[in-house]
Amino acid sequence: MLPKSVLCSPPRRGKAHAKAAAAFTLDRLARWEAGERLSLWGDLPTTKHGKVDNSMEARHRRAEALAREGLDSKACAALTGEPLVEATRDNHRLLTQLHPEEPPPDCPPLAELALAPRLLPEAVLAALRSFPKGSGCGPAGLHAQHLLDSLTPAYKTTVLELLTEVSQLLADGRGPRELAPFLAGAGLMASRKKDGGVRPIAVGEVLRRLVAKTLSKETQEAAQRYLWPLQVGVACPSAPSTRKLNGRSATDTHPTMSS
Repeated sequence: MLPKSVLCSPPRRGKAHAKAAAAFTLDRLARWEAGERLSLWGDLPTTKHGKVDNSMEARHRRAEALAREGLDSKACAALTGEPLVEATRDNHRLLTQLHPEEPPPDCPPLAELALAPRLLPEAVLAALRSFPKGSGCGPAGLHAQHLLDSLTPAYKTTVLELLTEVSQLLADGRGPRELAPFLAGAGLMASRKKDGGVRPIAVGEVLRRLVAKTLSKETQEAAQRYLWPLQVGVACPSAPSTRKLNGRSATDTHPTMSS
């Protein structure tokens, strides 16, 4: 509820309205601390769901807003990228065909699962900082930037410790099962393909993505040893021709791989 009702986007944004945007958020924070939760939920800024304005004028406005926030690549994408499709029944049907509903898998008992590695605050912080600037949020509205902004000098240690505890709880599979559809779910959008089809775009929750990033980094070396030479997309930052594996160069295994 906090990101949706307090950290939501102000009605007016951009450099020209920076003070008004700050005052909007500070006021809602004060109301949150005063216990005005229901009234905060009741007067959320209105948003239009389902209707997508793909006019060039709207795309110009979005590009200008993103450029003011320093998100140059996203600003360019707003002008040149494929526009999003509207949330209609026909488009929903096309997405359902690409992602048919299936019953949830049968998970083994927690005691039978291997424990996740012990996560350190430094590793969680590194994963949090690895989110690209301007990363989108999941259905809950929590952005990675919200978490980064909370790491103020006065509270950085406390917030990071709590965030690490939550990440460890989720990594160990100890999160409430009822939250799985939300934490492991995603907001689904779609852009139009040239052949008339739709291209699904899923944006998952930041907490789930944070845990995944942290665990991926922790197991990077093991994945590299296990998967090499079947793939070179993980943990291979430099040219394969410069790497060595068991005394052999990468090109000994794959002669066509070279920088």
